[in-house]
Order: sequence, then C-alpha cells, then structure tokens
Amino acid sequence: MKKITFLILTFFICAVGLAQPANDLCANAIAITGDGVINATTVGATVDAVPACITGSVAPGVWYTLTDASGVPGSSVTLSLCGSAYDTKIAVFSGTCGAFGCIAYNDDFCGLQSQATFTSDGSSTYHVLVYGFGSGTGAFTLTTTGFPVAPPPVGDISECAVGLPLPIDPPASVTSTLTVTETGVIGVANGDYHFDDVILNAASGWASDLEIVLIAPSSASLVLSSGNGGIGGLTPAQTLTFKDSSTNDITAWTSAPTLPDYQAEGGLLNTFFAGEPVNGTWTLSIVDNGPFGDGGSLNSFCINMSLITVVGNPPTIACPADITINNAVGTCGAVANFAGVAFDVEDGNISSSIVATPASGSTFAVGVTNVILSVTDSDGNTSTCNFNVTVLDNELPVAVCQDITVDLDPVTGMATITAADVDNGSNDNCGIASMSLDVSSFDCSMTGANTVILTVTDNSGNSSTCTSTVTVQDVTAPEIFCVGGFGIFTESEDFEGASVPAGWSTIVEAGAADWEFGSGDMPIGPDFPTNAAIFNDDAAGNGQTNLVRLLSPVYDLTGASNVTVDYDVAFQEFGDQIFTVEVFDGAAWQQIALYDANLATIQTESIDVSAYVNAAFQVRYTYDDLGGWGWGPGVDNFLLSYEAASGGGLDVFLDANGMASVDPNDLLVSVNEACGYTVTAGGVGGGTTGSLSTMFIGTNGGASGWTVMYDVTVGPADIEVTELDINSTSTTAFDLDLYVLTGTYVGNETNAAAWGAVAATGSGTGAGTDLPSNVVLDAP
Repeated sequence: MKKITFLILTFFICAVGLAQPANDLCANAIAITGDGVINATTVGATVDAVPACITGSVAPGVWYTLTDASGVPGSSVTLSLCGSAYDTKIAVFSGTCGAFGCIAYNDDFCGLQSQATFTSDGSSTYHVLVYGFGSGTGAFTLTTTGFPVAPPPVGDISECAVGLPLPIDPPASVTSTLTVTETGVIGVANGDYHFDDVILNAASGWASDLEIVLIAPSSASLVLSSGNGGIGGLTPAQTLTFKDSSTNDITAWTSAPTLPDYQAEGGLLNTFFAGEPVNGTWTLSIVDNGPFGDGGSLNSFCINMSLITVVGNPPTIACPADITINNAVGTCGAVANFAGVAFDVEDGNISSSIVATPASGSTFAVGVTNVILSVTDSDGNTSTCNFNVTVLDNELPVAVCQDITVDLDPVTGMATITAADVDNGSNDNCGIASMSLDVSSFDCSMTGANTVILTVTDNSGNSSTCTSTVTVQDVTAPEIFCVGGFGIFTESEDFEGASVPAGWSTIVEAGAADWEFGSGDMPIGPDFPTNAAIFNDDAAGNGQTNLVRLLSPVYDLTGASNVTVDYDVAFQEFGDQIFTVEVFDGAAWQQIALYDANLATIQTESIDVSAYVNAAFQVRYTYDDLGGWGWGPGVDNFLLSYEAASGGGLDVFLDANGMASVDPNDLLVSVNEACGYTVTAGGVGGGTTGSLSTMFIGTNGGASGWTVMYDVTVGPADIEVTELDINSTSTTAFDLDLYVLTGTYVGNETNAAAWGAVAATGSGTGAGTDLPSNVVLDAP
C-alpha cells in the first residue's frame, strides 16, 4: 500500500447503463461457424459462474460455441485474442451451460492478450468464454483457425488385385480380391463415387463354360458374364472391360478378339451398386462350369471409381456491397439488414435459400465483421460470397470531473495526481481506452486553485474533456531545530520515479533481471496504490536463480536514539523464496525482518533499530528465489526516523548600554520545510523587552556588599539566568548573591521580607574597574 497513513476518498459514481452484449449469457452463445475474425466487446457484460480450473478473478465475459461435426477427431483448433484492445483471458469448456468440463485456458499468450489451442473430438460442441484480467472489459478481436471440417474424399479410386495369375480348372471356383481404403458410397451427389469400370484379363480353352461375378464388400453380387464368349473367346487371353456407358451387349460376345467394352450382363454397375459403401474388400469370382479341364487363368482384376465433385452447374450467388453504419446511440453496435441474390440453372431463383453468417438483422459490434452468404442447389452444389459490415463508433465518451484538494509532500514540496483522482464516473458506450490530465504534478508555487483538464478517449479514438479545480495546500508546518535543542530527524523515499532513486542502489548477485521502478503493479496479489520498488521474478523467467538487493543511502547516526525503520512491503511466492531486510551496524549486516510466506495485503512495518546506530548505517532489502520461479517482493514508503542533538548553545553579550540584539536565524540549527520559510522573532502573548542599568559606570555609587536592583519584564515563558557580568574594582575572587521577587523592586528597597531567601549564588574573579567581571551562577 502507498503510505503508512491512508487518505480515504469516497467517490460517488453515477451508474450509466451500458448495452448488454447479445451473447452475455451462456444460453445465448453465438456460434463460430468457421475460420475467421470476430470483432466484439465485453463492455456491458456480466460475470459468469465457471469451473474452478479458471485461476484468478473472473471479469465480465461473453460466450461463443464451436461445434465439430467433421466426424473425424483430432482437429487442432486455435482461438486467438491477440491484437485485442485490453488485457484478456480465454477459456474453452466441454459439456453444457452449468455443467462444464475444462478443455483449455490461457492468460497472456501474446503480451496481455490470450490464445487457446485444443484438439476437438469430431462430434462435440464446445463453449468459449472471452473475458478480461481482474475486472477489465473492452473491445476484442477473436480469430479462429483450424475450424473442424469433414475431410474431403481422398480422390478417384483405382485398385488392382495382387497374387495373380490364378489357374482356372474344373470343377474350379477362382476368387481374387482387392481392398479399397477410401470412404464414401456409390451415388450421384457431391462426394459420392461413380463406378467407372471393371477390367479383367483371363484365358480359357472354353470361354462359354465360365461365370464371372463381381461381389461388393456387403456381399451384393453382380453377374458380369455367364456362358458367353463361345469356345475361343478367351483364346488367347483377352481383356474384358465392363462399364455402364458401353453400347455393347456381353451376350453377343462369341469369339476373340473382345470389343473395347461391354455392359455387365446383370445390370448397370452404378444402378446395381447404388448406395453401396466403396470401403472394404471387392471380390471377383470365376466359376468353370464345364465337365472337362479346359485350362486357363485369371491374369488381372482391377476396378476404377471417380469422385463426384460437381453435379450439374453450381448456383451463382451475389453479395451486397460492403456496408458501413454508425453505432446505435448508447450501444457498442448496430443492427445491419441485408440480402443476397442467388440463381441456379436448374432451380431458378434460390435467393430464399441463402444462409448468412451472421444473419441479417443481427447486432454487429463496432469494428469490421466479415459476413458469409452461402447457398446450396438441389444437386448439393454450394456457392458462397462474402462482404464486410463496418460499424463506426461516432459517439463521444462522457467526461465527468470532480474537484479535489491535495496536500504537498512535506519533504519534496510536490503533489502528484492521476486521472483516476479527478474522474467522477466518465463512461463510454464501447469502453474507455485512456484518461489523461494536462497537469498532474504540482509544486509550492501552485498552492491554491488550479484548473486541470481531464481528457477521456474511448476505444475508437473519440475523446471528450472536462475541467476540475485542484486545490493545492501546504498543510505542514516547518520543522525547526534550535540551538541547544534536541530534534527528531527523518529520511524518506517514496519510489515515485521511474528509475532507482538518487542515493539508492541495486545489486544483481545472480540472474539477469533487476529491481523495477515506475509502477505499483505486483506480478500477482495486491498492488501498491502508487509507484514502488518491485522485483518481478515471474517476468525474469524460469530456469535461473535470481538474487537481487536494494540498498539505501548511508546515514550517519552517531549519537542518535529512538531510531526506527518504516516501510510498506508486498511478498508473493510460488514454491520456496525468501525476502530479507537487514541493517548495517558498522561491522556486519544484521537481519531485522524475514518474509517466506505470502502476504495477503500490503503490510506496513515499523522496526526499532536503535541497537545498530553507527556512522555508516544503511538498510538493505534482499530477494532470493532459491533457484525457483516465484512472483516477487515490493517495497514502498521507506522512512528512517531518529532523535539527535542539534548543536550547542548561543553566547550573547550585552553591549556597554546593557543591550544585545540577536538575529533569529542565529537561533536555528536547521529547518525542514519544502516550500520555503521566513524567520521572525517575537513573544507569544505579549511582553516587552526591558533594559537593565549596568554597574559598568563608575559613578553609580556601588560598593562592596552594596545592593543593585532591576525590574525585568518577561512574557508568558520564564527566563533563565545562568551568568552575569558586573563592574567591580576587585581583581581577586568574589561571591555574589542573587535575589528575585515577583513584581517591582520599587517600594521594597529596604523590605528584606519581600525578597525572601537567596535565589542563586555565584562567584567570579574581578577584572578591575570598568571591565566586565563574569559571575557564573552555581545553578540557573
């Protein structure tokens, strides 16, 4: 925390309603339908209940879904918020709203933005939560890559059997097989297969004895030829090709040579095997039904199928021109309506079948959103086009200021404020990107009212201003140290600068990282309200030992007492780390504090170090991560306080007229005052300076044993007489009695009772006539 004493300022913030994003709730999640970019915002969203796998606080967020309908597990999907306008987090869940399982979570993948990558299972719907660090909200860019899609068919199929030739002899049944690894069915739609042909080469002494059958993986059997070819149709060996487009009838085959192709005897290949899966084992069976051994062989067997990619003509689709609109007042988006046009040669106008993602009439977030129009005709052919919807945020932020009063620092004579101090509830429909002040530092010359301008800039670059009156006060009286007095002294350091303060130093004993200045943000846990000295072990990285020290200036505390060291401290560990505070006693370092466990709050310490005072007193802070990878410590508001003598007394001599003038500045040893000072002299509550007639004039009638009386007027505070100068003829030792009464001596010259007992006695040695002989009182 910043300061041992806290100044609590209460701000009354006007609640301004922000538009709630359409996908604020899990039940209203927006579907991610493919690779692309979504520009949106979490401003106006609410905080969601999520599983414990999400660490840290959960800021308001919005929801998306991603459905893997590919049927193939193993897709690597990346959801990136890199390039977003604020510090983001992202989480991916399986299951349903309210019953989630954790899949992926990330914070700070690319700077302060996040990115999550996960492997989908081919059939599930995943929920995606976009939210911020701490309680932050803002505009973000969500980029999806690797969206799961069904794999296209590998391509055309051309497979041939192995292990041939095989002999054919009666009674013989010869089978040859081949395996198709591609997936799909025989049909007419996109992605289906067209059965192109079956090609075999065989030899037989009597062709008409043979029955040739093709058997599918499902066991469906199509007769290619039975009892055809006559006696010599396969003498010598011939090639038989069966295809649906052939105009040749296999039953007309009676001899060699064979024709280029035939239709299968049992029916068309694509009709007979329609809907049949292509994947699996295809079998060719040849049975010799003759009574004699005619000899022969099956020499080869192949099938060919073609992947159908286009059936008929694909439709034509036209998108509207890019759309640019302004945001709806008070919201961070706008509704966009649009329509595309689609025609198909066979189906005609199919514009009503167009599917838009996002849909027309949706609320589009400020920024650029790519819209995809898609239409599919009756043959299953799909055409797409795309265009952009740009929503401009032309609404200025609302800047709201408040007047404040600040006190100058008693040491530096400075006061510093931030935009947050002046802000009184500034707001914007799309979120505030920054707030700045034209004047943020004040010195002694600026005491009184100062006009300060607050500039509020939103996430779209729009800005507004308001003015605040900042009243600067010097409320600290000067601290003075008088001659002969005993003063309280302080040395302080608030670490407000962006680098190590003057007189302070750092030492890196191990590792490469050093102490950081210019921020109060701890790596984790409570932050300091203003700048502090911080070591960020998290940013230093893993795999090395970090041992760093922060040292104060050297202070001469000779003769000092009641010495205390005060400071604010933060410490967060991860594993096993230590943070120690030591003072130098003139010979060695002495530990005065040790931190080896997390501090729940910024802790204020005040430690008596009087036992260690010396002329080279120094304070040292040391952090050691012991080779681990922790979070780190922070120190702020260092204060060294002590008491010490401020000098001897001041000798003042009366002149020949019994008078003396003292410059008030001669009464001061030092003054602690940041804004300057004026020294004046005067009594408090009245009183005038009296004059004393001296005995230095030889004609005043004095003699040994004679009484001299004076009236002395004093103020409310008593005076102290410690010594006198008298004029005496004596040149030897003498004694003196001093009597005091309250009131005037007039009328009491011979009244011994009024004077009472001797108030003080003294002695001295005479210096001779008209020379001051000093008399030192035994007691003041």
